[in-house]
Amino acid sequence: MTDENSVTIHLLIVTPEEILVDATAFWVQVPVADGMLGIWPEHDALISSVEQGEVSYSAVDGEHSLPVVRGTLRVGHGSCAVLISEMASSEPAAMFVLKDDQLDAFEEQLEQLQILPKPEGEEVS
Repeated sequence: MTDENSVTIHLLIVTPEEILVDATAFWVQVPVADGMLGIWPEHDALISSVEQGEVSYSAVDGEHSLPVVRGTLRVGHGSCAVLISEMASSEPAAMFVLKDDQLDAFEEQLEQLQILPKPEGEEVS
């Protein structure tokens, strides 16, 4: 029997205002500086900037995508968190921008809530 955790990844896509996606996914694709990055279950840990494009993923209910302008990607411990600091939208009111220090504070809050794992090598406080 196959362990479900070995074939799926926990996906969290958040903005400073809300959790957009909290799902179990089979794969995730994220736009990064040098193209699309495919993330599969048991992917090695990494942190990367998210560039303009679409974050796509496959879940039990089908394939989905969200347009983004920029953000931060964090992968590790069977999870994939996409912290969106600017979303692409036809609605001007739906667009917002986080400064780097605000994004750092937001990531720290997610770590404290244990939504994001600490990167390997960081001390646990």
